[in-house]
Amino acid sequence: QKQLLLVTKEKKQLGISMGRQSDDKKLYYAVREGEKNVFTLQADTVAKIIRTLPDLRNKKIMRFKIEDVAKITIQYPDRTFELNRQGEDWSLSLPKTIRKVKPFIGKDVLWTLGNLEFESIENTVDSKADYGFDHPKARISIADKQNKTIASLIVGGHVQAQYFARVEGAQAVYRIKERFMSEIPSDVKRFED
Repeated sequence: QKQLLLVTKEKKQLGISMGRQSDDKKLYYAVREGEKNVFTLQADTVAKIIRTLPDLRNKKIMRFKIEDVAKITIQYPDRTFELNRQGEDWSLSLPKTIRKVKPFIGKDVLWTLGNLEFESIENTVDSKADYGFDHPKARISIADKQNKTIASLIVGGHVQAQYFARVEGAQAVYRIKERFMSEIPSDVKRFED
């Protein structure tokens, strides 16, 4: 039913073949390649070793180098925050000026964006309105020192503890965890030292 094959640098093959499961579905019967002895493996161990194609896919939505980012713009329907970086320090220029924000804020936003993974990809894209992109919940953009946009994430509608999201200029529509929005600052108090 399942097979795991490893090939060493020396081209030696090591493998395990798994046959049927026990009646209670808790075990797999297995054999090492080139051997006759049958042994059992826990079904949950097999599930960790043998992954499906979607499990192996890189689920990160945005790709950028943190050191290239000099500006972060977070737009909500009723307010906009603009963070600017000078070396390791971040300042806020919108909605009010704060010369030096909490030192971790900029890094946290970039880390959250850089590590954002989708839960699933929508198979049909009928119209933007279906996903809430016509009136987004948020738009988070990052730019370089020349103010050239590196990437922009648009967060749309909310459904089943998830948001729809897409990278501006791309067609894919993703579902992301609801928790993502709580990690992006939405109140000026979060910036104040």
